[in-house]
Amino acid sequence: MEPVIGIRALRNAIFFARDFLDNQGKTAEAIRHYREALRIDPNYARAHNNLGNALLGEGKTEEAIQHYLKTVEIDPEYKVAYYNLGNVSFTQGNFNEAISHYLAALRIDPTYVEAHNNLGSALAMENRIDAAIVHYQMALAYDPAYIEAAKNLAMVYAAQGKYDLARDLFQQWIARRPEQWQGYYYIAGTYARQKKIDESIRWLRKATDKGFDDWKFLEKDEDFKNVRHTPFYKSLLKNH
Repeated sequence: MEPVIGIRALRNAIFFARDFLDNQGKTAEAIRHYREALRIDPNYARAHNNLGNALLGEGKTEEAIQHYLKTVEIDPEYKVAYYNLGNVSFTQGNFNEAISHYLAALRIDPTYVEAHNNLGSALAMENRIDAAIVHYQMALAYDPAYIEAAKNLAMVYAAQGKYDLARDLFQQWIARRPEQWQGYYYIAGTYARQKKIDESIRWLRKATDKGFDDWKFLEKDEDFKNVRHTPFYKSLLKNH
């Protein structure tokens, strides 16, 4: 029988190789190394989880799920595997199942900001808006710089007509991602909903300056129905 230290050394070497291959985008080779790690140690929880990630990247969703499930069978405290299961369920439209997995991750680590954020999104998809807001807020409480939670919470506030709260959060997004057009665009939309036409146009202009160019989307976006009569809006669609 090979000494345990030899197995551990080979297993670690496989993971060093996996990290390199993943960084190089060589997913198929990474999968091969994961499988070799599991041949050596079938109960290696991290290998099952990371093999699941690699398989998911190859579109092999069902096999990925089996490896995530094996991960939490081996190590019931492996929070990332529950999180990964939640993400798969979410993308499949199984929001209640996703909620269950995210909650499992949060029972292990109540400070898991990504799980709070994604749980908020799953709750929102189930129209459980108040609960969604709580988890977006918790994500931001644990990490005020977590821009995804700020963005998602802003979108909920905007949908509720709480435009000042939404704009404050969109401004935070802009402060951290000033090169991205999205924050400017969504602020423009909140002003348009309030029929504050000049402010809406000012922010829409900023969005286009930052690279917004989805003119078909703009044409159909109901947030901007109150500014469709303006020369600036008409010129955007006419010239593109």
